[in-house]
Amino acid sequence: MRAEWIRRKSRTSPEFFRRHLVLPGSAGETAKDGLPQAPRLVRFADVVQRWQLEDFRALDPAWRHLAGCGPPAAVRRAWIERPRGHSKTFDTAVSLAWIVLFARRPLRGLAAAADRDQAGLIHDALLRLVDANQQLCGRLELQRHRVQNRETGTRLDVISSDVASSYGALPDFVICDELCHWPRAEFWESLFSSSAKRPECVLVVLTNAGIGRGWQWSVREAARESPGWHFSSLTGPQAPWLAADFLQEQRRLLPEPVYLRLWENRWQHSDGAFVTLAEAEACRDASLRRRTHGEPGVSYIAAIDYAEKH
Repeated sequence: MRAEWIRRKSRTSPEFFRRHLVLPGSAGETAKDGLPQAPRLVRFADVVQRWQLEDFRALDPAWRHLAGCGPPAAVRRAWIERPRGHSKTFDTAVSLAWIVLFARRPLRGLAAAADRDQAGLIHDALLRLVDANQQLCGRLELQRHRVQNRETGTRLDVISSDVASSYGALPDFVICDELCHWPRAEFWESLFSSSAKRPECVLVVLTNAGIGRGWQWSVREAARESPGWHFSSLTGPQAPWLAADFLQEQRRLLPEPVYLRLWENRWQHSDGAFVTLAEAEACRDASLRRRTHGEPGVSYIAAIDYAEKH
C-alpha cells in the first residue's frame, strides 16, 4: 500500500521520487559467524550533497514539463561539469528513471557517448537503481541497449558515435556523456541539432574538465554564457565518499595535468605528456627578432620535430 502511495506521489514530483530511493550500500563488516553480511541499503536522501541537489532542482521543471505534469520551463539545457567520482552518471540515471517511469505520453530519449562502453555506464547505473528499488522502479524494462516502460511506450536508447543514424533521430531528451572525450564534433552537432526539432526537448551534457580550447571548450563557454542553460562546474574533489589517502595516491602517481583535470576538474592546455603551456612560455625570449638571412660569425642550429606515422 505504501509503495503504491509513493509511486502515485512521485508521478508529479522528481524530488519526491528521489527522496524515496535507496542505494545499494557496501557489504560492511563480516558477521560473527564468518559469513559476509548482506549489503546495507542507504537512502539517497541521506547522502545526497548540496551540489547534487542544485543540479537536480535546476532541471526538475524541464523534466516535469516534458512528462506532462508541469508548466513550461525556462531552462531545458544543462552543462554539468564535475570531477571524476562525483556521481554524474548515477544522478543522471535517477532523472532518467523518473521520466521513463512517469511520462504521460510516449517519449524517446538518447544516452550518447563516444563509444558503447561509456554509454553503457548509464545503462548499468539504471540497472543498479532498479535492482535496489524494485517496488518503485520495477516497471522499467532493461534490454541490452535500451530501457523502456512498456505501459507508456517511453524508452531510452543507448547509442555511440554513429553520426549517420543520430542525424535522423527525433529525441525528446538527450544525454551527452563525457563530451570532452568525444574525438569529433560531428556527433555532438547531429545530436544538438536533432534536439532542436522538439521544442520541449531536454538536453544534458555530462563531463569533467577537458584539454585545450577546441570545440568542446567553445560549447562549454556558450553554455556558460547562455541564460537558457543551467551551467554547473564543480571545483576540486568535494564528494565525501572519496577518501583523502585515495586522492593523495592519485596525485602522486598521475602526471600533474592529468590529476588536475580528472580530480580537480580544471581545464588543461595540454595533457602534460610533453611540456605544459607554462613550460613552453618560459622558453620565450622577447628580445629575439625574426631573421630571414644568416649573419657572418654566427652559428645556427636547426631542429625538426619529426613524428613518423607510416
